[in-house]
Amino acid sequence: MKKNILLTIVIITSLLFGFWFFCLKDKRKEELMIKGNELIEKVEKYKTINHKLPDSLFDLGIKENEITESQFSYEKKDSTHYFIWLGISSEESKFYYSDTKKWENIYREMK
Repeated sequence: MKKNILLTIVIITSLLFGFWFFCLKDKRKEELMIKGNELIEKVEKYKTINHKLPDSLFDLGIKENEITESQFSYEKKDSTHYFIWLGISSEESKFYYSDTKKWENIYREMK
C-alpha cells in the first residue's frame, strides 16, 4: 500500500514538473518576446520622430521600476545601431540586433 502511494506521489510530481518546465517556460518566453517586440517598436518610433536613437529606456518613457522588474535591457551601440537583450531564463537569452533586424540566440558584436 505504501509503495502505491509513494509511486503515485512520484508520478504526480513528475507530471507537474514536466508541465511547468515545458508549458510555462514557453509561455514566459512568448510573453518576453512580445515585450521585446513592443520595445523595438518604441525604439523605432522614437528614432523616426527624433531622428536619433534613444540613449536609454528612460528616453522612451519607461520608468525605473519597470526596468528593474523587467528581464530586458536596451543598449545603444552607436548613432544608428542598438541591441535589446531578453533574459528568458538563467540558461537562455535572446538578442535583437538592429543591423540585421533579427532575434538571435548569442551575443555578438554589431556588423
